Amino acid sequence: MIMIQINHKILPRLTRFLVIIAICVAMVFGAQQLLKTWKARFVTLHPKKTLVVTIDLSQREKFFEQLTRFADAHDFKIHIGPTTPAGDTFNINMSRRDVMVIANNVFDTKVFDIHFYDKDPTNPVSEEIIDNLFNDFKSYIGEIPNAIMTEQQKSWRITMDESQREELFAQMRKLADEHSLEFNLSLSSDKSVFHVEIQGEGFHMTSDPVVGSPKEISITFFLYYHKAPTSTSVETVEELFDELKRLLGEIPIVTITDVK
Repeated sequence: MIMIQINHKILPRLTRFLVIIAICVAMVFGAQQLLKTWKARFVTLHPKKTLVVTIDLSQREKFFEQLTRFADAHDFKIHIGPTTPAGDTFNINMSRRDVMVIANNVFDTKVFDIHFYDKDPTNPVSEEIIDNLFNDFKSYIGEIPNAIMTEQQKSWRITMDESQREELFAQMRKLADEHSLEFNLSLSSDKSVFHVEIQGEGFHMTSDPVVGSPKEISITFFLYYHKAPTSTSVETVEELFDELKRLLGEIPIVTITDVK
């Protein structure tokens, strides 16, 4: 008979080694699950629709009333709560099984940013449902006296070298001058951060650097209106959109990507 001797001092070390392996495996699978969760949550950071509503402070209760009517009509649970003791800024949450609507006025008591999201980003709702909700929401807001709605129409992501930014500013200024539009450019002291805004009647467009990506710039076109945008403002934005794309195309080695 062959006798096998085991050094008992080895057993605790072997046990610890196996435990460490088990912990590492658990951490890997746990990290994978956490990554999936983070990805799912990250998707919710991107709204399907966005609307900015500007109201007279005297119409705030009417605004809340219209939100409640909309929520009741579409089976949303709604919560409206103040965010400060002064009671002049609010968080608004509407939720149902497939869609969430989140709004607040933290930057300006008269201006509410309103965002429509998928309730479950892994099971997104159809564009038709979102569009129908969004359009009906606007009809409720349109009943508020003097309320102004600002809606994003088009957006680009521009890729260019940082040294070409002056050419971008020049082409946007050229567009503004040719159409007698108001042009404003704001720059940080080192010129790394900027904000361009072109204002017209019933619309405006903005341009800003993309955070964390110095070679990328966003350009966004907005319409603003009371009950509905005028056909003139919609047509003007379409024309300016095409003309600015042509002007930017004159800058060497520039990529223009449409963003939904």
